[in-house]
Amino acid sequence: METKEEIRKKILSMRNLFSKQDIKQRSDAMMIKMMDMPCYKASTQLLAYMCFGSEVSLQKLLTDALDHQKEVYLPRCIPEIKDIEFYRIYNLEEDVERGLWGISEPKKNLHRLRLLSDKGLAIIPGVAFDPYCNRIGYGGGYYDRFLPKLSLQWLRIGVAFDEQIVEEIPKDYFDISTDMVLTDKCLYQYHQNA
Repeated sequence: METKEEIRKKILSMRNLFSKQDIKQRSDAMMIKMMDMPCYKASTQLLAYMCFGSEVSLQKLLTDALDHQKEVYLPRCIPEIKDIEFYRIYNLEEDVERGLWGISEPKKNLHRLRLLSDKGLAIIPGVAFDPYCNRIGYGGGYYDRFLPKLSLQWLRIGVAFDEQIVEEIPKDYFDISTDMVLTDKCLYQYHQNA
């Protein structure tokens, strides 16, 4: 089995070959699928991210969520402790600024999410996923530290291009899986008792 670092390097190299047009088209198609999912339609709180580089873009989903008055929260990195905090945004242009590593983040003067509601929908980025909904991030552990703070009632959905799905990801005790992974070709669901 490949190591996490080998998988990360291989998938990032492959993903970075995608054209901007291909990323946009495939991302938009994926977000249309997401908007049709009952879990999205029923959600009132959405934790999401602003894409960076060749990541799946959530632009279409974020616009729809804001248009439908859903509470949308985006992460702001805290590099000193390798953690993230989520801030509510109301406008994709006015409420974000360039942050750590050039990634768009919510401005600090916005409302920070202090208490998580009992349930919601969390859209989780990743470099690679497997059919069992295990994920590999960029290696900083930011989401692995944050995800345990979400109650089990929060639905965690990873989003990725189909090429980011690998046969199996080595899993450490601190790794947090998603409940589902949506790609442009498939929806994987994790069943704990399967």
